[in-house]
Amino acid sequence: MEPKEDFRRAEELRAEILKGGLAVRGVEATRDALSAGRVSVLVLLKDASIPGWICERCQALEARRRPPEVCPSCGGPASPVDVVEELYELAVRTGAEVEFVEEDACLASSEGVGALLRY
Repeated sequence: MEPKEDFRRAEELRAEILKGGLAVRGVEATRDALSAGRVSVLVLLKDASIPGWICERCQALEARRRPPEVCPSCGGPASPVDVVEELYELAVRTGAEVEFVEEDACLASSEGVGALLRY
């Protein structure tokens, strides 16, 4: 992809966030939007990585925490994961486009994760 394209997406994300438009940033807000099928474009910093865990039964996803003995939501088994990889996989499953950005201060300040929303 041309460097201009990823820069354009990062600019679009920043503009939407600043005006309170159709965008979210950070792991929790992005995870929730992906789970609801609201994400049009998932925007990720190229080398972003965030440790966390996922429930193998209900797919609950938490960042920056060690896996609990069992999922607090359903009691299923929890496994350690890279949360950014899980968000990527969720985006692919929900039909969202995924854009990797080399460098962006707005994304860097929000864990390297953001999304442009469909609605």
